[in-house]
Amino acid sequence: FEELGLQGRRYVTDVVSPELIEATLGEPARAHPIRAYVGYNSEPLYASGRAEMALDEMERLGAFDRSYLLLFAPTGTGWVDQTMIECAEIFARGDIATCAIQYGRSPSFLALHKVALGRAQFRQLVWGVKQRLAERPPEKRPKVLVFGESLGAWSSSDVVMHQGIPGFDAYGIDRALWFGLPGLAKWSKTGMREGSSDLVPPGTVGAFDRYEQLAALSDEERDRMRAVVLDHDNDPIAQVSLRLAMKEPPWLRNRDRGRGVPESMSWVPLLTFIQVAVDAMNAMRVVPGEFKSFGHDYRGDTAQFVLAAYHLPAVSDEQMQKVAETLLRLEVERGERIKGSKEAAAPPGESKRTRGPRWLRDRTKADEGTPPAATTAGDAPADHQ
Repeated sequence: FEELGLQGRRYVTDVVSPELIEATLGEPARAHPIRAYVGYNSEPLYASGRAEMALDEMERLGAFDRSYLLLFAPTGTGWVDQTMIECAEIFARGDIATCAIQYGRSPSFLALHKVALGRAQFRQLVWGVKQRLAERPPEKRPKVLVFGESLGAWSSSDVVMHQGIPGFDAYGIDRALWFGLPGLAKWSKTGMREGSSDLVPPGTVGAFDRYEQLAALSDEERDRMRAVVLDHDNDPIAQVSLRLAMKEPPWLRNRDRGRGVPESMSWVPLLTFIQVAVDAMNAMRVVPGEFKSFGHDYRGDTAQFVLAAYHLPAVSDEQMQKVAETLLRLEVERGERIKGSKEAAAPPGESKRTRGPRWLRDRTKADEGTPPAATTAGDAPADHQ
């Protein structure tokens, strides 16, 4: 358990219970969700070894017996989007297993050099899943789904889209969903749109800023999409790219200006690139319980995109509202637990000095030979030794 690391421990202990699924949707859960995670310190310390550990753990937990198998790449710190996973677990009525392998412990903007490791581990994972599922009858194979956010979207999209959309079938993947896909990635939103027709046939990839754009499509158009990319127009991580230094992007042109992009912002060669790059390093600052659809915060969009992108069992409007309330409550409770654990783990502050030279000067002869009492409430004398 210790080898899972901080992010891994939080992830595996926050699984949504069947009781909560039933209380949220008003219908019985089909199974208990399964979560598997391999930490950065888990041995063996190489890509194929960690992938094999993850596969063995999924086998042990019965992950391949679920109807859905969600594989995702975490961010640079190993962080997992708990709200997204909780959505998938609720919508799947618990009949889902999720798995991730950590590849770094640094914030994403300091872990760009770890993308290659994350890519290698994810490739080994999805390929291993395909091999194990090939041993099962087709009717007993779960649908394999892929998710990634931020740096995790970069590493996982590099694997799945290496051969374009045909890569989905090569790896046995049904559908993929990516949030905040970095503009520096090869298969960024722009890269997918500009891909050749052979690699990315028209209509197989959808790139959106908000759910209303996806909802406006017909059922046939949504069915055709294998990959859904959610990149906010004002997300600096999604917009920063080398081409930004040399060419004005559509989201800064007045006629095509993106949602949430300041009207006062204009393109200046090189300078705009530097400005957006700095914004990208400070993009991930969110408040627990305040779900927004803005910048690099995708929590406000999560439920609707997870349901639509993965074609999970439908819910009513009332159930969707209940899901939103449950996700909000879980987020607040998680934030309070994390805050409490940080406070408990913090080193004690320096003891406040209440007696010193003045006490020595003012004490009487009768006080001599009597040691001063402990000055910090709650501290035993041995604590000062």
